[in-house]
Amino acid sequence: GCRLFRFQYTLHRNPSAKLGIKANLDAELGACCIREVDSDGRVALKNARLAGVPELRSQQLFVGDFLTIANGKTELAEIRTELSSSGMLHLAVERLLNPWPCAEHPVRVNTTVTADAVRREEHHGPLLVDGGTGSTTASTAPAATGESSG
Repeated sequence: GCRLFRFQYTLHRNPSAKLGIKANLDAELGACCIREVDSDGRVALKNARLAGVPELRSQQLFVGDFLTIANGKTELAEIRTELSSSGMLHLAVERLLNPWPCAEHPVRVNTTVTADAVRREEHHGPLLVDGGTGSTTASTAPAATGESSG
């Protein structure tokens, strides 16, 4: 069978700041599957910091990772709400050690983080950066569409 790598991912953000992930709701698995990580979102900034620490590199969020719990919530609708609006996110993440695409749609990775974005992050700190548009940034569409944008 498939082996899973499980880890916890914590992120502090201004709730209006862009989370920067797109995910598909998978009702069969009971999880959100990340299908895109935007380069200008909070997740990409945290990933850039984790990438600089060899012991923590494996705990970055990647395309294909499954979010199974968000702030103690396990229902997909509740996970969607937490991703959309919470300032503090505690996520349970599962990664297949032999991953495959989790959706019928092509998976696109956009994880380039500019040095300016990292400097802004370091200067303002995780709770003060507001790179969002005020719109929902981690919203998810109904499972029937298989789409989520943020």
